[in-house]
Amino acid sequence: PYALNRYDFEAWRHWRLIEQRLASRTWMMGDLYTIADMAVWGWSRLIPFVLVREGRLCFERSPQLALPSAALPYWFVPAGEHVVSRYPVATGLLAVPAYLPALLGLYNPGRERVHELERIAAALLALGTVAFVLAFARRVLPPREAVRVALIYAFGTSVASILSKALWQHVGGAAGFALALAGLLLCSGTRRAWLWLGLGCGIAVAARSTNALPALLLMAAAWFAHGPRRAALAAAVSCGPIAAQLGYARYYFGAFLGHGYGAEAQTGWSAVWSEGVLGILLSPGRGLFVYAPLLVFAAVALYRG
Repeated sequence: PYALNRYDFEAWRHWRLIEQRLASRTWMMGDLYTIADMAVWGWSRLIPFVLVREGRLCFERSPQLALPSAALPYWFVPAGEHVVSRYPVATGLLAVPAYLPALLGLYNPGRERVHELERIAAALLALGTVAFVLAFARRVLPPREAVRVALIYAFGTSVASILSKALWQHVGGAAGFALALAGLLLCSGTRRAWLWLGLGCGIAVAARSTNALPALLLMAAAWFAHGPRRAALAAAVSCGPIAAQLGYARYYFGAFLGHGYGAEAQTGWSAVWSEGVLGILLSPGRGLFVYAPLLVFAAVALYRG
C-alpha cells in the first residue's frame, strides 16, 4: 500500500541521513552534545542481542559496527579492545524478556528494523510501571480513584510521551521505583516488602546514577518509619544491581564510577544557569512542565498547602 511504502521509505531515509551525519563527526551538530543527539539514542536496543546470543555486553562483533573507531555512532565508545555503551546498560537488560521471540528466532539486528523492537520493549516497560502504580494505588484508594491515579501517572507525566518511545535510562529508573513502591505497599508488614524496595531502588540507581538521591530518600523514610533493621535489609538488596553496574564500569572504563560521557557532563552540557532552568522547565522539546504537566499542578498544590 502507498501509505506503508511511503513511511517505510521515509524512516529509512532519516536513518541514512543520521548515519551519514555521524560518519564525519562525533555529535549530530558538530563538537558538542545537544538535544539533537538525545533524540537519536540507540545503544540499548542492541544489548539484548549481544547478551543472549553472544553472552557479552560489548558490541565490537556486531555487524552494525563494522566501522573504524572514529566513525562509531556517538553512543558507542572504544574501551581497550572492546566497543561498549557510553551509558548504563540496565535498561537494555530489563528489555531482554520483550526481545525473546526475536532473540530465539532468526531476527537479524544488522538487517531488520531493530528500532521497532526497541519501541515495543519501551512501551511494555512503561506499561509495567503503570501497572505497578495501579496496584499500589488500589491498596490505599477506592478502585475508581486508583484508576484515576494510574491514568494521571501515565498521561500527566512523561511516561506516555517519552518513556514509552525508546529505551532511555529514565525507563529503567521509572520501572525500578514503581517496583519498589508497589512491593512496599502490596507486601506491607512482611519481609518481602523490603526485598522489593531494595531491588527496585537498586535497579533505578543502576539504570541512572542520579536516581541515587530519591533512592536514599526512600531508604531514609523506611528507616524512620520502621527502624534500621528493615531499612538495612532493603539497602543490602539494593547493592546487588548497583554492584553489577559498578563492576561493569570498572571492567570496561577502569573505574567504579567511570562511564563514557564524563567529558560532556563537564563541558558539553554547560549553560547559563537561568537559561538552563527555564529550558528544563519550559522547553517545547524537553521541558518538564511540557511533558509532565502533573508537575504544574503539584507546584500549585504545594504553594497552596
